Amino acid sequence: MKTITRMELKPGMVLGADVLYQGNILFPAKTKLDNGMIHKLQRYSILCVTVLENVDMAYTHYERIQYDAKFKEFEKAHNEALLSYKDAFMNFLYKGSKIPDDLLMNIYESLAVMIPNGSVLLDYLYNLMPNEDELTFNQCLNSALLAGTF
Repeated sequence: MKTITRMELKPGMVLGADVLYQGNILFPAKTKLDNGMIHKLQRYSILCVTVLENVDMAYTHYERIQYDAKFKEFEKAHNEALLSYKDAFMNFLYKGSKIPDDLLMNIYESLAVMIPNGSVLLDYLYNLMPNEDELTFNQCLNSALLAGTF
């Protein structure tokens, strides 16, 4: 939940706490706001309200992970690493180029430093949904991460 000014409110936002006016509930928590309600808040000179954030509406452990800043950072780094990993293997398959060991270690290490423990890695990998084209490369990279972590 976060507290924001009335000016920042948009229709569709959900209140995270009751909005009170002179001791009475103007709008209860979990109310989905519309334009009329926002205008009513203005008429009553309500300056700030508490609204729910996306993470507050996540029901499962895995949904909450998707909103975590560290997961988003890992996801970005994982996607970049996957491109390098895929490129190296495609060069090997189609051009016969040797895959440099230091490239593979750099890819691994760039991700491993972001993983505090094995259970976090499992949570992260569960939330990284590869498309069918990337499945094989993703599986190989993820297996390396799991092996290194455990």
